[in-house]
Amino acid sequence: MIKGGFGRKLESNQIIKYRNDWHERVKNRKAKADEIASIQAVTGSADNVIVNEVNNEDYLNYKTHDDSNLLKDYLDKILIVHKSQLTIAQTKWDTGVTATMNQGNYDMVDFYEEVLIGLSTFYPKGHFHNLTPKKYFSDLISSRFLWHRLVLEPDGAGTGGTIVSTITGGNVMSDLKNMVADMVNSLSFPYGIDRQIDLNKWREEWLK
Repeated sequence: MIKGGFGRKLESNQIIKYRNDWHERVKNRKAKADEIASIQAVTGSADNVIVNEVNNEDYLNYKTHDDSNLLKDYLDKILIVHKSQLTIAQTKWDTGVTATMNQGNYDMVDFYEEVLIGLSTFYPKGHFHNLTPKKYFSDLISSRFLWHRLVLEPDGAGTGGTIVSTITGGNVMSDLKNMVADMVNSLSFPYGIDRQIDLNKWREEWLK
C-alpha cells in the first residue's frame, strides 16, 4: 500500500510523522467537539463532570449529575447547537467531494458522541459497564462503523468503492442521533423532564 500512487516508498520516520500528525488532528477535532457539545459549554454551568479520563477506577470516584434543571437547560440549548453543527456540515456535504463529505460526517459523529457522553453523566456512577463514557461510546461507535461497512460490501472488504465510506458515516450518524433521542426519552421520566418540555416536539426537532 506504499507503492503506486505514492510514487515512492515511505521511510519509517515518515510513517511515524504522518501517524503522529493524524493523531494530533484527531485529538484537536475531539477537543473541539467536546468544547461545543459539553454540558459546561452549552449551559454555562461550571458544575461539569470529568468523563474522558482513561483510568476507569478514577472515573468511578467522579460525581454524576442529578439536577433536573441542568438537564432541561442542556436539552433546550443543544437543539440550537445541533442545528448550527448541521449547517456547517452541510457545506461539506454539498461539495460532492468524497473526502470533504466524509469530514462532514466525522464532525457530526464526534458531536453526537460528546452529546451522548454528556447525557451519560445523568446516569448512576459506573452505569456503563464501569467504563468511562468516553471509552464506552468510542467502542460502541467503532463497532457501528464496522457493522455498516461490512453490510455495505457483500462482495468483500474494499469492493464497494469510495462512496461506501461516505454512506457508512451517514449511517453511523443516524444511529447516534437516534441513540441521543432514546437516552433523552429514558432520562425524561426519572428527572421529570416530561413535565417540563414537550418530548414529542423535542424529538421531532432533534431528528430533523
